[in-house]
Amino acid sequence: MNVRHIIQVCIFFCLFLAYFAFAANTGKIAGKVIDKDTKEPLIGANVFIKDTRLGAISDIEGRYVILQVEPGKYEVIVHLIGYKRMIIKDVYVRTDLTTKLDFQLETEVLKGQTVEIIYERPAVQKDVTSTRRSIGAEEIAETPGVKDLADIIRSESGLMINDVPEILEMEDGYAIDVRDPSLKSMNIRGSRGGDALVLIDGVPASHPLYGGYDVINLNVEDIKNVEIITGAFSAEYGQTQSAVINITTKSGGSKLKGAINWRTDELGLFGDSYNENRLSLSLNGPELLTSKLLPILGLKLPGRIFFWATATLDVSNTAYNNNRNRDPLLEFKLPGGKQWILLDERQDNKGNINFKLDYKISDLLKTTLTYRNSWTRWTNFEWLWKHYPDHSSKFSRDNEQLSLTVNHTISPRTFYNVNLGYTVVDYTKAFRGKTPDDFWVITEDTMYSSINPPTRDPLTGFYDASGYESDWVKEYNQLYSLKFDFTSQVHPVHLLQSGFYLDYKNLSNKDIYNGGVSLSPYGQFIYEGGDEVLPPQGPYKEYGSTRWVIDGKTYSGSAYITDKYELEGLIINAGLRADWFMPGYPTNEPGWKEQWEKTTGLKANWKKIRYQIDPRFGVSFPVSLNTVLYFSYGHFNKLPGLDSYLRDPYSGTFVGNPHLDYTKTVKYEFGFTHQFYKNWAIDIKNYNQETSGEVGTTRLKGEYGIPLQMFDNKGYSRSRGLEFELRKQTSHYFGGRVTYTVLWASGYSSSAFDDYRRSLTDMPNPIRERRLNWDVRHQVVFRGNITVDKGKHPTILGLKLPDDWLVSVISQFYSGRPYTPGTNSAIDQQILYNTKTGPLFSRTDVKFEKNINFKNIRFTLGLHADNIFNEYNTYVDRGFNEWYGKPFTYGQVVEDTDQLYNYYDMYVLLKPNRFGEGRRVTLVAEISW
Repeated sequence: MNVRHIIQVCIFFCLFLAYFAFAANTGKIAGKVIDKDTKEPLIGANVFIKDTRLGAISDIEGRYVILQVEPGKYEVIVHLIGYKRMIIKDVYVRTDLTTKLDFQLETEVLKGQTVEIIYERPAVQKDVTSTRRSIGAEEIAETPGVKDLADIIRSESGLMINDVPEILEMEDGYAIDVRDPSLKSMNIRGSRGGDALVLIDGVPASHPLYGGYDVINLNVEDIKNVEIITGAFSAEYGQTQSAVINITTKSGGSKLKGAINWRTDELGLFGDSYNENRLSLSLNGPELLTSKLLPILGLKLPGRIFFWATATLDVSNTAYNNNRNRDPLLEFKLPGGKQWILLDERQDNKGNINFKLDYKISDLLKTTLTYRNSWTRWTNFEWLWKHYPDHSSKFSRDNEQLSLTVNHTISPRTFYNVNLGYTVVDYTKAFRGKTPDDFWVITEDTMYSSINPPTRDPLTGFYDASGYESDWVKEYNQLYSLKFDFTSQVHPVHLLQSGFYLDYKNLSNKDIYNGGVSLSPYGQFIYEGGDEVLPPQGPYKEYGSTRWVIDGKTYSGSAYITDKYELEGLIINAGLRADWFMPGYPTNEPGWKEQWEKTTGLKANWKKIRYQIDPRFGVSFPVSLNTVLYFSYGHFNKLPGLDSYLRDPYSGTFVGNPHLDYTKTVKYEFGFTHQFYKNWAIDIKNYNQETSGEVGTTRLKGEYGIPLQMFDNKGYSRSRGLEFELRKQTSHYFGGRVTYTVLWASGYSSSAFDDYRRSLTDMPNPIRERRLNWDVRHQVVFRGNITVDKGKHPTILGLKLPDDWLVSVISQFYSGRPYTPGTNSAIDQQILYNTKTGPLFSRTDVKFEKNINFKNIRFTLGLHADNIFNEYNTYVDRGFNEWYGKPFTYGQVVEDTDQLYNYYDMYVLLKPNRFGEGRRVTLVAEISW
């Protein structure tokens, strides 16, 4: 079968599956309506959700189903002539899950009688077939110290955030960034950092080039719900092996509302100050142009339009101030050439604007237009630049995401969605905006660099005044996507789901390291009479000791089909998923393939298209009203970062490999949930996953005998774990949970570049599993809150307390990260790799807020205390002495000698960031209406 036939089959498969699809960011409400006295089913009862267009009519068996319910809390109303109207408040709905809601109606004695009930959320969700955590807007608001998605994730057990960027030491002594250093690695249940899938309203929000790294910097004020799925998730989710992080954003309502939130730590209360200020503005409600102005002019559009808009500015010198000279961040040019500086930049500067427009044309047709724009400007804390921080690089990243969704309801049990998405990530690293050729002086007789490379003072060990960073990185990556979903509850117990997804990526990545001080081999040929070589790809061909260039266009897609079968005592989720990928341009260009063969010495006979088919299965057994057993199993795949395919074969050092296949994971999970008392439940989970085909590198001899690295699929890892959770839903003012996780994460390599690091000492690749860098064996997370609602006044020892306030706390205790003990032997270093465990991690954050209400306006004042016990946690990957198993300090000897470190050498080793952040208290003030 040729490529054309394969594509035709894939398109036909996708179109076939489109008849049965499911929108991944909604749940459903289902149940029965019966007569309270006779227990007979009631036909024709009208069940609807207040302030929405959603509802259903009970059938001959009294059953009803309401689909397309976004996660959150609702009032559900049932009405039938001759019976009392019933209202159930605070009904909670979760993404992909069914909220069971049965009604027992009483005969109406007097006309207009109503029965109101407060919904008691069950502690046991019966149709869960894998581990998933739902975090609503209320819980996010209650959690201390939450500013972005990473803060939400790091508070979950089994989920680790690594803020330390990966740096690669090259053979020529220079260090380079593996990727944008602001991208945080999420190690979830023992997986590598880029293996998660982040979705915002069903649209992928991951990096187009590197994969599973969140880049949108979504405002937490925009988030309505976050669903974190870490078990063997269903077939509707692909391109992930560790977790699905499914975010649903808020929408505007029928009333105009807004909020202004300000946070600062500049008061320095009880701890450190990072000179941080954060201002967030939000406004939402009915769109005024079409609802107010146009009717005045005699024009009226059908339906209604609602909007949601937020803007945020966050500036901070961070816990590790590099003390650079700061440029203006916000300024206006005044007449006469004068400048009005509103705000100077800090070390870390972030901002975003998010806008969402919902047009409800009718009860059956709705469109949503979303625009998100975020930017980051920052400089790194680099200890060696302590005396001359202005000689180092500056960074920037701009992200945009635009999506259009059309939702059409065909019948109460059938609807479809179409989504068009566009994402762009624009990243730059440069010294004062200079390009490599800006540093060079070229005359008729000679050429030379106007700067020196970073040079360490022989006495102090820090960089001196003569050197500068001259790396230049420019990335511009675009993603275009199409997603189609069609849902049908074809039978009261069968929800058939399927859909397809297509995307096109336009990728551009130009990394030129040391371009201001080093010539490339081609530059040496041009200017110094060196050996003749072909010009490399990308701009500034004459410069740079190391260069990575990507200029690619790729295509990928997927399709899936699942069936959710729901009975009282059995729920089954079974499905099948197909993924395909075409590396596209330039990997099929004759010139590129010819150069790849010359560079690697291998045949460029890769497939133009590759595909993978994965089965998924999950089953839940509700043993009783209070007990559920579940099991899930599945095969999962993920493409390696596309840089592993597309790095050009002209530049040397590292070369892409279009032969690469999917990384494949097989995972299963057993779970047990039991509610042993009202509002109290316990969860016990056991999971296992094995991953093959992880990306590493193979060392080759290049065309001119120069060693180079080619990416391969030889890596392997596995993780096993147990999770125990005790939780209490909020009642009598108190709620919380405590989770204990024990994890074993092992494999051949912790990074795609570990094989390269081993090759520098001619060490072979490992044949046995070793602890991975994120093998944190024991984790305990406690979350608790005391919430007092408006109008409630608890008493303590007869003392009546105020109403409308909360106190929340989150405590984390982790065993240490693994490290390799100190040794001077390259062989012993491989044998002892990650055999020791670093110091424990401990941190407690506390939040207090009080609300004051005046008519329709709410004022909020609060204090957020991060690391309230001022624990100085140790990082094993910076400023850590592997010979002693603790951070560097005076009195230690040099490696395995008897000689003490001298003052200057030790001072260089005493990096301030070898410890975690200390105590910090932030003042919060908000006004909302």
